[in-house]
Amino acid sequence: MTVETVNLESLANSSMYVSIAFERFGNSRKAKVQVNTTAVESRFSHSKRLLNSPELAAITKADNGIKAVVDALCLPSKHEMAGLRMAPNKNVLKIAAILKEYKTVTRPALIQELITAYPAQLQEAMIELKEHFNPAFYPTVEELVDEFTFEYAFINFGVPSHMADLSPELFEEEAAKQQETFKDAVNEVSNTLLATFAEMVTKLNDGLNGKSSVDGKKKSLLPSHFDKLTEFINGFEAMSSFAPAVLKAEVDKMKALMSGVDIDKVRNSENLKAELSAKTGEIVSTCVASGQLKGRFFRHTPKPQIEPDGLKPSEMGVSDAVIVAHDMANWNQAIEAVRAPLPGESDMLAAMLKPQGEV
Repeated sequence: MTVETVNLESLANSSMYVSIAFERFGNSRKAKVQVNTTAVESRFSHSKRLLNSPELAAITKADNGIKAVVDALCLPSKHEMAGLRMAPNKNVLKIAAILKEYKTVTRPALIQELITAYPAQLQEAMIELKEHFNPAFYPTVEELVDEFTFEYAFINFGVPSHMADLSPELFEEEAAKQQETFKDAVNEVSNTLLATFAEMVTKLNDGLNGKSSVDGKKKSLLPSHFDKLTEFINGFEAMSSFAPAVLKAEVDKMKALMSGVDIDKVRNSENLKAELSAKTGEIVSTCVASGQLKGRFFRHTPKPQIEPDGLKPSEMGVSDAVIVAHDMANWNQAIEAVRAPLPGESDMLAAMLKPQGEV
């Protein structure tokens, strides 16, 4: 699907790129360990963990958690430009507040906990690694602090104006390339939003009509079917400028359809199930007919890139003052807290977007 004719300049002015960069102490090194096997040894690689440190693991989880929260506020897209995230202007101040707090409050506190525990963990490594302990791999306390950095920036791309003086032809070429790159990004966001919404409604529809899964089991109607759609709809306004017209219309229909719906009543009423199933089926059909959504819908909603054990809100390391996630029952509530308006947000955003030199 290609996005409808749009004013790319207007869309470009409705978003910013967000750059996030973390650095941490590298906790593993190559190790030469003999393996008692007849297999070809070159097929194996060995590493050693320098520190057994819950504090270091907490920093990693918190870094991943803050990326997940920011991703949830950015436009969903597989299209990347140098690893940058694309944020709608309506969410820029929320993202800025989250990142500022994390850089100045939460992350420094986590690093300090590691620094406090480091001497004991260093001694433990010396005892447990034995002949594999190499003091050169371990920084001093002062050096350890410097191993941790966190930088973020909001960026608007454009071709440098003075390039036109150097070469008008090159300037035009670069301007055309950037316009095409942004157009591709907008198309990707549009497709992803449509496919994500269609998949969520499809899952709800399957639960309503008791459609059988591949293993023959009937699919159940779950609260999560409604919760995920509600979360999508609540966050849609900030991203609606980048959505195709058909998606805006279908989201409005779904919002009206879900208004006042009692899931317990629906689950216990075949008539309500049939009514909702028919209407959600129409929404899915419209979405599929409007785009290239063949086979199984792909889903590219932001997810935390985390350790195998998973990320719990209480482990994100984000201060209560910003996301109030520590005591929340679930991730959706944390996202809702992030989406709450900030005091003076409209005036602050207007000031950030004002061209240089304008009073």
